[in-house]
Amino acid sequence: MGLRESASIAHMAAVLPPSAEYLGKLARIRQLAAHGLNTPRIALIEAGTPVDAALRERLRDLAAGDERMTVRTYHPADEIQHAKGPFLPEAPVEDAIEEATRLVSDWNVLFQEAIDVSDTVLAGNLLVTSTGRGRYELVEGRYRVRDVDDLPPGAEGHVRSGRFDSPEEIADARIQDAVERVLRSGLLEAVSPRIDDPVVLELNIQRRPVGMFQESLLWWEWRPLKALSGSKLQEAPAVAPGEFGSRVWSIGVPGLPEPPGDARGVLGGKGAGLLAALRAGLPVMPAFAIAPGDDLTGVGDDELAAAINLLLEGAQASFGRDPSQAKLAVRSSPIHSMPGMLDTCLDVAPTVAAVSSAVVKVLASWHSDRARLYRQMHGIADSFGLAVVVQQMVFPDADERSGSGVGFTRDPRTGGRKPLIEYVRGRRGTPLVSGRLDPSELADLSRELPEGKREIERWIPVLETVGGDVQEFEFAFERSRPFLLQMRPARQPSAARVLSAYDLWRDHRIDSARAAQLLEGLDLDRLERRRLRTQSDPLAEARVAAPGAAIGRIALDQHGIDHLRSGGDPVVLVVDSVTTDDYGAFRDIAGVLSSSGGVTSHAAVVALEAGVVALVGCEGLHVQSGSAEIGETHLEEGDWVSIDGGEEGRVFAGRLPIESADGDGENGLTDALAWAEKTRAII
Repeated sequence: MGLRESASIAHMAAVLPPSAEYLGKLARIRQLAAHGLNTPRIALIEAGTPVDAALRERLRDLAAGDERMTVRTYHPADEIQHAKGPFLPEAPVEDAIEEATRLVSDWNVLFQEAIDVSDTVLAGNLLVTSTGRGRYELVEGRYRVRDVDDLPPGAEGHVRSGRFDSPEEIADARIQDAVERVLRSGLLEAVSPRIDDPVVLELNIQRRPVGMFQESLLWWEWRPLKALSGSKLQEAPAVAPGEFGSRVWSIGVPGLPEPPGDARGVLGGKGAGLLAALRAGLPVMPAFAIAPGDDLTGVGDDELAAAINLLLEGAQASFGRDPSQAKLAVRSSPIHSMPGMLDTCLDVAPTVAAVSSAVVKVLASWHSDRARLYRQMHGIADSFGLAVVVQQMVFPDADERSGSGVGFTRDPRTGGRKPLIEYVRGRRGTPLVSGRLDPSELADLSRELPEGKREIERWIPVLETVGGDVQEFEFAFERSRPFLLQMRPARQPSAARVLSAYDLWRDHRIDSARAAQLLEGLDLDRLERRRLRTQSDPLAEARVAAPGAAIGRIALDQHGIDHLRSGGDPVVLVVDSVTTDDYGAFRDIAGVLSSSGGVTSHAAVVALEAGVVALVGCEGLHVQSGSAEIGETHLEEGDWVSIDGGEEGRVFAGRLPIESADGDGENGLTDALAWAEKTRAII
């Protein structure tokens, strides 16, 4: 392998997050190369990755002097059904980088070597089994692989197609050679569980050498044929309820085994919450759970196929869903909640091959660096505790009457009675919970979807009664119809937990015994609200994600945190948005300030839990390399900043004093503390 190819592999690894494990398109392309089949130089930019200056430079390095690159996209969870995402072929390198930056918010982006279509001889698909049988469909001339499925005008006479029982039957020597190359490579034996399972391969034949191995025959990807069955229900053998094993359990799916009394142990926290909400009459799409385990051991293909079909039948009976149009969500359901740490796969085809792949990916996320660190920080054992929930999809991006959101039944920051709800209209919830998007609030929901807002408010007493605590919940509207996607106990600061427990008890949502459980571990003598003592106007205002007051030196990344903490000073992390990569820093900082994000994002939830003061959505904040602008004030990394998360979020330059805010009996905390002392003494 020459210098150019060796360098491209190094660049590919550099672009990817070091802990990432991909089971989709990129992994399959790597399999092609591992079996000696020529592939393009390529890198994956995972959906949601910030395209900063360093990443742009690595992409330029990957281009290796080429003037043009190609941008392909695929869905983060189901690239088979979304194989034809947005596509920018043979674009100037800088244009390709800009397009990748635009698309990466919603798609996995493949930034790859451009192939000059004017040099293309043949392009299309092979379907081959390891026995040598198959068929081919290619178009000859200056065409792309995509053109085979949607022929351009005038291309009809250039199609080359046929079936064969062995390569020797193929009249076209170029196609015969391609089939023989695949058979010799050993790829089919490695990826096909049975010898008659066909594999689809996309290829180009070029006039000039291209790709990592500099050959004229180029392979774009392979994919299993089973996953191409689209929206049609696959044929599945009948499995009687008594024949299901011990790992597949019903969440409102007739015909599947009902979970035992300790549902959380087999359904995980998310699954148990959905089951409780479903039994309480809330609108929950039917689902099934795969009980915790390292992989799919004990869940056979027949059992999984039967469970999928029963799930679709249940969704049709409950909500009139068309099984032929179904897509599935495959979600993590840990026994101990780990917000934002684990993977979810959406738009998964209702087939065994697609669901199995998604389940394996979700299970693998248990071992990611961020999940391990979170468990370490919160004392959660590494012994396996991750169930997986497979559920019929709701489509919050169906139209303008659709949307997705996150809510708290009470304000988690203060314990106040008013619900805290944020949502995005006509979009899925990933940018909302990731903190990359500034959401709309309850007032906007009331104006834009008033009936939906009233319906969600009717859920709140049910959620609190069922959950026995303040609840964080996720929801979606599909054409104005609301569905509950998730519920779990809310993270709260200690003072807010006392106040909310007091109000839940007064509202008869919980009894005294449950109230005492909610107060366990709290030092009632040391609860304190803090605020800045100020005499000047703030530099900027922001939204309070986690309350309190913090002062510290400005750090712009983990390197800055480590450097400043070595001097013994407190640190405030200042960023454009808080991502899962920043969670490990929460144990080393006093506060965080971001220019975007909502108060219901995963970062906000983790900040509440960690006791870190967090202000988000600071419109006047602009973060640059080595410095930050707040309004008209320029601040360098290492400068002092003070942030106040009280009734409003405020940002000040310099080092301000902090004082207690508890002397005014704010929000009835004094009464709540007196009640808490008595409750804990009685129980």
